[in-house]
Amino acid sequence: MYKVFDSKSEIIFTSQKLNNSSILVNNSSEIIAHNKVGKYLFNHLSSNPLKSIENWYSNYEFINAAGGLVENNGKFLWIFRNGLWDLPKGKLEKNEDFKSASLREVQEECGLDSNLVIAKLLYTSFHTYVLESKKILKKTCWFKMNYSGLNNLKPQISEGIEKVKWFDPKESSIKAENSFKSINSIAANSNASNSYFNSQNKLIIPNGINLFINDVISKNLTLNQKDFNTVNYINDRRNRLTSNNLIISSSFSKISNNRKSEFDDNFSQFRFKLELAGSFTNFLADQFNSPLDEYGNKKILGLAYSQFFKTELNYIKHWDISSNAIIAIRGYYGIAIPFGNSDNIPFSKSFFSGGSNDNRAWEAYRLGPGSSGAVSEFNEANMKLAFNIEYRF
Repeated sequence: MYKVFDSKSEIIFTSQKLNNSSILVNNSSEIIAHNKVGKYLFNHLSSNPLKSIENWYSNYEFINAAGGLVENNGKFLWIFRNGLWDLPKGKLEKNEDFKSASLREVQEECGLDSNLVIAKLLYTSFHTYVLESKKILKKTCWFKMNYSGLNNLKPQISEGIEKVKWFDPKESSIKAENSFKSINSIAANSNASNSYFNSQNKLIIPNGINLFINDVISKNLTLNQKDFNTVNYINDRRNRLTSNNLIISSSFSKISNNRKSEFDDNFSQFRFKLELAGSFTNFLADQFNSPLDEYGNKKILGLAYSQFFKTELNYIKHWDISSNAIIAIRGYYGIAIPFGNSDNIPFSKSFFSGGSNDNRAWEAYRLGPGSSGAVSEFNEANMKLAFNIEYRF
């Protein structure tokens, strides 16, 4: 049995008829007809379900991926990326099999050593989506894994992973719940169109969710203030984390550091950074008469490119006041100014406060403009001024 999550529908490919509310179908045109009357759960019978999936989606580009549910002493490994806890996974490289890819992805994303072994294949999932006008069918093989090595976890920052952590089964079940549980609850108690929901009375991914959010934000659907804030919060997350930016920049950095060794606790450090983005790109766009997007911005490779100037000044001073006590101060100033082809700074280049490398008492992005009453998850700005003093013992 294999499930394919296809736009509005869930199609289950099996060799025997299912004993549930699913509707038997032979082709995609039947599914479209059932969708029009609010039916979204289907069953397709075949002596070779996998071959049927290939034939059914013959006009789709196939992408293969693999991931792992890793256990160590009764706890399971999770990664924090894009504001959500998730399981490590990634795409297969050229000539790579699913098992090798799952081990590699887990080791790279979490920093595990070679003491990682596959116990068994858990299940295989399929889902469709559209990327740059291409229809994609993504197949993901999930493996149960066991780990017995050192727990020197290290998130793969280059892939946007902020944290890696072990959770017990109860905690893991909580992490598996994402923001759409809240949205489903709100939508089910609203006057949202029945066409937004599947047969389990849950918003269809992604169409039903997107249509519901758009109705709420555009005030076509009335909610109480608390529910509106929740939907707005999730919509802000979606827009921030899925927006496309083309950033081509050059930067200059100057660092002055008088620390003699890692054991030297009496030192100071000054860092200056200057970054300029989009100027050369703008020159090329002018030379080749690049097309404009719907907002009148020039495009390169199908994306409106960013233009901005950004500078940062950072000063750190440590005093060793006893054998196990340090006073540390930090002063920081940064500003980013958009110009030309941009009206704002890309999210990845904006300033924020909080997190392990800033004011540790707050989570990243939770300290900053409007934090006393903000309904947005991401408190960010084009300018930042910070001063810290810490007594470390």
